[in-house]
Amino acid sequence: MALRSSSGPQSRDNGKWEKYWLQEFGRFHRVGPNQPLPTDENSVKEFLIAIRQQGKAAWQRLQVLRFVINYAKDQLHLDTRALEVMAGQLESLVRREKVSDIKNVNDRAGVISTREPKVIQELRKCLRVEGLKLTTEKAYTKWAKRFAERFELPNDSMWDNVNETHVEEFLSELALEHNVAPSTQNQAFSGLLYVFENVLESPLEKINAVRAKENHYLPCVLSAHEVERLIAQLRGRDRLIARILYGCGLRIGECVSLRVKDIDFERRQIIVRDTKGCEDRTTLLPDLVLEDLKLAVRNRVARHQEDLEAGLGKVWMPHALAKKFPGQQTHINWQYLFAADRLSRDPRSGQVMRHHIHRTTFCNKFTPAVQAAGITKLAHPHTLRHSFATHLLEQGVDVRTIQLLMGHKDISTTMIYMHVMEKNSLQIRSPLDRLASENRKPR
Repeated sequence: MALRSSSGPQSRDNGKWEKYWLQEFGRFHRVGPNQPLPTDENSVKEFLIAIRQQGKAAWQRLQVLRFVINYAKDQLHLDTRALEVMAGQLESLVRREKVSDIKNVNDRAGVISTREPKVIQELRKCLRVEGLKLTTEKAYTKWAKRFAERFELPNDSMWDNVNETHVEEFLSELALEHNVAPSTQNQAFSGLLYVFENVLESPLEKINAVRAKENHYLPCVLSAHEVERLIAQLRGRDRLIARILYGCGLRIGECVSLRVKDIDFERRQIIVRDTKGCEDRTTLLPDLVLEDLKLAVRNRVARHQEDLEAGLGKVWMPHALAKKFPGQQTHINWQYLFAADRLSRDPRSGQVMRHHIHRTTFCNKFTPAVQAAGITKLAHPHTLRHSFATHLLEQGVDVRTIQLLMGHKDISTTMIYMHVMEKNSLQIRSPLDRLASENRKPR
C-alpha cells in the first residue's frame, strides 16, 4: 500500500509531526481510529521500508521510529528493546548520511592496508568516516572476516552470493556450537548488519537465527566499606582512576580516554565524550578527587611539554578535527589525561602519537587490589560503576537522575539496581531474624 506524501508547511512543533506520522503509520496498516497501533518489529520495519522507498532520509525514518517507540512505551506500556536496536542501526545510517558528501573521505579514513579484501577496506572506511571508535572497527572487521572464512569468501565478488540465510546459519552456529554469550552474538549480528547495509548496500531483512540464551544476572556491587578497603590498596594513578570510576560512575573505557579539556573544575563536573551511545553527558566531580586531578593535569602539562620539545605531542582527534583544526592536535586541552608511558603509531593515521593507557593497564592492578582488600566477590572495574548507581539509590537519589549520570538510554537498565539495594535501605527484615527476636522475648 503506497503512503501519502507529506504535504503542508513544515512545523517545528514535534508534537504535530508525531501525531501526523502515527496517523500515517495507522493508515499504512489499516488500523481503525480507536484501535492500538501494531508496534511489533515486522510491522514497524515494513513501514520504515515504505517511507524509505518514498525517499525519506535516514534521519526522518529515525524520527518516525522514535515516535513509534514513545507510543509503545507511554500508551501501550510495551517492551521496546527490539525497536531500540533498530533505532541504533538507523543512528549509524544518520551519521553516515551526514558525512557522505564530504570531499575528504580518504583523509578521514586514514591509512588502510591494501592487502586486506576490498570488503574489509570499505568497512574500515565507512566506520572511520562515521567517526566510530577503534574498538568498534576491530570488532566489526573481526566478525566480517570470520563470516568470510566460514563461508569461504576469498574474493570480494563472492559476497554477492550471500544473504539472510547465511547470516542466520552463522549466528545460530555461534549460539549452538560455540556457546557464545548473547552480547557476543549481538555484536556479531551488528557487525554483519553494518556490512550488508553500508558496504554491500543490501540491507538484511528479518533474521530468524537461534538466539543465545540470555541470562539476567544481577550486577556485582560492593559495600561502601569494601570500596574504601579496595581503594586503599591502590596507589597514584590507579587510585585516582578507581576513585573516578566509583565517584563519577564512569566506564573504564570512558575514564582512561578522558582528555584534559573534559575536566571542568569551575562547575565541578566531568564531561564524558564519545560514550557507548555516542552521546556526550556530564557527571559528578567529587571533592575528594579535586586536588589529585589538578596534580594529574599539572603532570600531564609537564609531560606534554617534553613531547613538544622532542618534536612530538600530537594526539588523535575524532571526526577529522585534526584536519579542520590542525593546531589543536598538539594543544594540551586535547591531550589524554591518563596518557600511556610509551608512544605508539595510530593505525588510522599512521602517525606516532601518545595515546591513553589501555584499560588492561588498570585491570592488572585492580584484581590484586581486590584480593589484598579481602573481597571475595567477583569484582572488576565495572563493579565500581555498579556500586556508584546502587549507593546513589540507597541515598534516595531518584532513578531518572541516576539514568542521566550513568548515560543509560533506557531507564529499565537503571532500574536493575533497584534489585541490588541494601535490604536496610528498603527497611525489609528477614522472617528468620524476626523469628529469632520473638524467641528472645520473655514469656
